[in-house]
Amino acid sequence: NLQCDSEPAMEVDDGMQAARVLHRPPMIEIPQRDDPPGGDFLKSSEEQVMPRRDLPKFFSAACHDQGDQKHGGNEALPIVLLAFVVGLAMIAGLVVVGTHKAIIYSGCPLGINGCNELYGKSKSGYLIQKALEQYDIPEELVFIVVGMLGCLLCGTVLAFLPPDLRFQVQGGGTIQSLVTVASGDVLPWQVIPLKLILSCIYLGTGGSLGGEGPTIQIA
Repeated sequence: NLQCDSEPAMEVDDGMQAARVLHRPPMIEIPQRDDPPGGDFLKSSEEQVMPRRDLPKFFSAACHDQGDQKHGGNEALPIVLLAFVVGLAMIAGLVVVGTHKAIIYSGCPLGINGCNELYGKSKSGYLIQKALEQYDIPEELVFIVVGMLGCLLCGTVLAFLPPDLRFQVQGGGTIQSLVTVASGDVLPWQVIPLKLILSCIYLGTGGSLGGEGPTIQIA
């Protein structure tokens, strides 16, 4: 019985295989090209020399002499380039530290942004609360009024700015930085002081804005 049950299955399998062979599409031969596409890019480094496109050349990591050396060799980086990169990194670091300190001290009137017990600046913070102690004004009301005044001031400044500066100054700053780098545009120098001042005003009055975005854009 087992043999009888298995034979039809084998016949079906053989028939299916035969049908597949009979209906198999013909093979298409692709002619071989002597010069494949992108042949110039497939050449070895000994046959191809990358052209220089950077000026001045002492700021470049590429080889200085194309006739004797090929691009991407083991030549050490120029000392001027290394000094330029190190100096640029130091300047960016100082700008980041300065922006962070400015944001901290902008919160001293309300005792926020770290200008409190968090960084040991309790004596420098809470200036508005200390000035209004004798009037017995609720602290919540102080935060609400100061926050509204800060938003009103920032909104007024943004309303009178040109559209290109308004786009760069408004918001956190991370998106603006990415768009500027991707498009290759030059960031106007007016953005740096405006971004720093408006960020300090907004954050100093209790605004819900992170300090990382403005720091990235300013740096």
